[in-house]
Amino acid sequence: MTPNPPPNARDNELLRTWPSSVPQYEQWYSLVNHPTQRFCFWFRYSLLTTSTGVKEARVWAIPVDGDSPEVTRVLTAPLPQDAMKQRTGGAWGLEFGTQGLVEHGRMRGSVRDERGTVEWDLSFTPATHTVEALASPLLRKLVSKSSHRSPNSSVRMNGYVSVDGRRVELGNASGHQGHTEGSRMQNEWVWGRAGEFEQDPSASFEGVASRRGGARMCAFHVEAHGRSFALNRLRHLKGPLGGLLGKGTRTEWQLGQWNMVGEEQGRRLQVTMNAIGMAPLKVRYLDTDGSYRFNCAFPMASCAMNITPAIAGDQPASTLLCKGKANMEFVASEPLQGTADEYLPKL
Repeated sequence: MTPNPPPNARDNELLRTWPSSVPQYEQWYSLVNHPTQRFCFWFRYSLLTTSTGVKEARVWAIPVDGDSPEVTRVLTAPLPQDAMKQRTGGAWGLEFGTQGLVEHGRMRGSVRDERGTVEWDLSFTPATHTVEALASPLLRKLVSKSSHRSPNSSVRMNGYVSVDGRRVELGNASGHQGHTEGSRMQNEWVWGRAGEFEQDPSASFEGVASRRGGARMCAFHVEAHGRSFALNRLRHLKGPLGGLLGKGTRTEWQLGQWNMVGEEQGRRLQVTMNAIGMAPLKVRYLDTDGSYRFNCAFPMASCAMNITPAIAGDQPASTLLCKGKANMEFVASEPLQGTADEYLPKL
């Protein structure tokens, strides 16, 4: 538990009222990549009410082992909505009965189903600021019916993940913790993040893109060599609403690859995420209208950032590489690869 959480700990607090009689969702999730092994762990707690009568809390856990494919699996289990309790007074925390705790500095939980058991206990020094996908509530209302914030976009995690009794120790591992909510999910989006850059271990990237009408819009955040670049305001969003005061960010994607470029603080920032040739993890979420969103996730992607002119030194540009420890997901209202039955859970 963090004795004195930073002010942005409130960005993890409930933004919706639960239990709910209106269609809405709220989620807390986290990712961590082992610093030396090809191992990644992803988990999520979600609260959901649909217009079709579904009311549930759900826990997800996905361990991914690049060297032991039998370890990789998708575990998920429903919980009653009243399993979730938010602490009042003192340090913030969400408790999910016996199956989880989310604090602003610690996360522990477990999932058991017919495929096995996964348990985790992870702690970290919280970040001092929140990364917002879009910069203001008004902009979120104009562009999206949801909000996406990362109170801990890039932190160092310690602890362990246990898969069927096999314990994987994690120390000083690159991790992420985010919080999303809304009345309806986007029909299509791409999200990614990266830390553990070879040229600057403290550097980080997080971005999100979506399609609105015929336009693709992208917002992203880069930290490198002690500088922070937030491309998440109206002037950065090229499309029907953005790009009016500048060129706007430009983005293209296909399954397994995502490119974006934008300008901020007199510098050109170009980011490429790549997982070409990798098989995606396939999961699906229930949306508030009873439809599905199909997610192809790549937990061991690579990321390259190019900043021109260079932040420091005599090179023309600063180039930073994160190999095999970046996370990326492609989501749509129809399966992006394979058939619907390949996506878990099979609801």
